Amino acid sequence: MRELLRPVRNPVYRRLFSAQVIALIGTGLSTVALALLAFDLAGEDAGGLGPARLNGLRQALAVHSGQHVLVAMHHHPLPMGSRWLDGVALRDATEFWQIIDRHPNVRAVVCGHVHQEVDRERNQVRFLSTPSTCAQFLPGNEFFALDTRPPGLRWIELFADGRIQSEVAWVTGTGSTPQ
Repeated sequence: MRELLRPVRNPVYRRLFSAQVIALIGTGLSTVALALLAFDLAGEDAGGLGPARLNGLRQALAVHSGQHVLVAMHHHPLPMGSRWLDGVALRDATEFWQIIDRHPNVRAVVCGHVHQEVDRERNQVRFLSTPSTCAQFLPGNEFFALDTRPPGLRWIELFADGRIQSEVAWVTGTGSTPQ
């Protein structure tokens, strides 16, 4: 568990994590757990959870087996249909999904990294990606390319019965659409 919480030592991550906890407490939902997975950002382990974090996830899901769980992470654990982007996906996605598949209380996996909106299901687990608050990547492209979509964000509402409502909002009028 100590390894899983190591990123919270960073003041920026600590503020972001605290905001998520406060948001969950504010809902009054005692049946919702949030697992936040961070990654090494450089070196050989970039884009991977590694054995310690995978074990931490396994333990956290076992502890929260009676609660609905949303797992938030950076790298995408499913292919996006873009050769270049799928080349920088979660390195240990197979191991990650083996753990998730053993826990029917996991309701959703949310990621960033892909700078595009996705909402689909895998083995009854909802998979969401969120657009970037900056530039979007062109979906389904073989090579890197920017989309003309504006900055965006994803709203996620969690309910005590395990339902999740989510919506993407596009920020218009910013003058920041990529050229």
